[in-house]
Amino acid sequence: MVSKAHTKRIKAVSVSRPDIGPADEAQVLEVLRSRWVGQGPKVAEFERQVATVLDIKYAIAVNSGTSALHLALCGLGVGPDDAVIVPDFTFPASANVVRHCGAEPILLDVDPNTLNLNVDDLEKFLKTGSRFESGELRDTKTGRRIKGIMAVHLFGLPMAMERTLELAQTYRLAIVEDAACAFGARDTAGFCGTGGDVGCFSFHPRKIITTGEGGMVVTNRADVAETVTTLRNHGITRTESTLAFVSEGFNFRMSDINAALGIAQLHKLQAIIERHTEIASWYDEALADVEALRLPAKLDGRIYQAYVVLLERHDRKHVLDCLREADIESVAGTYSVSAQPAYKDMASCPNSQFAQRQSLALPLHTALDKPIIERICKTLRAIVAN
Repeated sequence: MVSKAHTKRIKAVSVSRPDIGPADEAQVLEVLRSRWVGQGPKVAEFERQVATVLDIKYAIAVNSGTSALHLALCGLGVGPDDAVIVPDFTFPASANVVRHCGAEPILLDVDPNTLNLNVDDLEKFLKTGSRFESGELRDTKTGRRIKGIMAVHLFGLPMAMERTLELAQTYRLAIVEDAACAFGARDTAGFCGTGGDVGCFSFHPRKIITTGEGGMVVTNRADVAETVTTLRNHGITRTESTLAFVSEGFNFRMSDINAALGIAQLHKLQAIIERHTEIASWYDEALADVEALRLPAKLDGRIYQAYVVLLERHDRKHVLDCLREADIESVAGTYSVSAQPAYKDMASCPNSQFAQRQSLALPLHTALDKPIIERICKTLRAIVAN
């Protein structure tokens, strides 16, 4: 263990830090000086730019990635008596929004190498755990109508969309892509978030680009876009003379302050992706021979929103404590939904629960350089060597 006397002289390394510079500040200051700080022209501009980058028809900005997921499900008509298939190893918002619609998540385990939804398990469930009844796919255990699959691209790694799309077509299911961590990543269908019925992104400060807080719904379906746009703003539609509240909507709007930051961030999206990829390659090189660690899967088109390793046998709390003593911040990767008290009645998913116990997100942001990564890796190697 590195002594505190030594680490006190070393600058602490944060696990994440948004890339914010003068251009970002100038965009936000422009909005503040305009005095139009709510949803307005900057939100519309941000939406247009995202739609252009992703080559998709509709982009609807909202106040968080969670709101984006919620509205996406609403746009697909998910409601009471329904169910949505969700991978178990994900931020619980992916499952929570299903319940917010009055439906229930069907939690399936993840692939132990990619940590994305195990498509073999998905296919097995669809073949043996569901049945068609009056033209609708039903869960054989609960009788709920299965409306769709939530395809999560975890930590920027695209899930196996080609097979997922084939299964969705065969079983007449919609696909919501939870691409919260994967803005700019590509799969066989194109940009993550654009291959299914609807895609969702997060612009939280730990994501590849940030708006402070914010999210985006993207789709090529006009009906989904219309519903999402209406619901994000209290269910309002405009007539020539007045406003009409046509549904019980939400206040999920993004402000022009957030959108202005997003516009500036979009201009350096590729540079941030490339820098994160370079840093990930330094980690790969320095840790490749450490048998106590399982490194992130490599796949063409992936981005690195986070660099998450799995500890094969070491106690994670001990590893986190030792890193902290060396002034290196690290956190858990994400969560096993079935292990949370709110989902205690769900069947357990062993791969997911192992990942919850043993995942470790190492520092990853554009301010890091190679000597810092070498120090992190040297420290981690020493910890797991014992």
